[in-house]
Amino acid sequence: MKTNRSQVTVVSGERTQIRRNWSVDNDCSSQGLPKVRVLEGPAHGQVSIVTEKLFPNTRRAKCRTQKVMGTVTYYTPDKGYVGPDRVKLRQSYPVNGVDDTKIDINVVR
Repeated sequence: MKTNRSQVTVVSGERTQIRRNWSVDNDCSSQGLPKVRVLEGPAHGQVSIVTEKLFPNTRRAKCRTQKVMGTVTYYTPDKGYVGPDRVKLRQSYPVNGVDDTKIDINVVR
């Protein structure tokens, strides 16, 4: 199983999108909704996972202009907290299998 790493900077106390997941066919239609779950939660905030329409950032340029249903992960740091935090997610896709993502979060004022 593949593990991805990413970094994001967020503002203390503000809800911020930290991950988007989608699965599209060659014709840009949805292959189904990816499932996302938290493997390791943050020490200094909350994570919420929602389903919403998004523009997929895919290699197929024609698909980037058509919204599809996706799974979006948001992080909200505790009010007043400034410093590092981390989240680990597991994504399972209808066609492409399962992968994990470790997200290092830098919370600023």
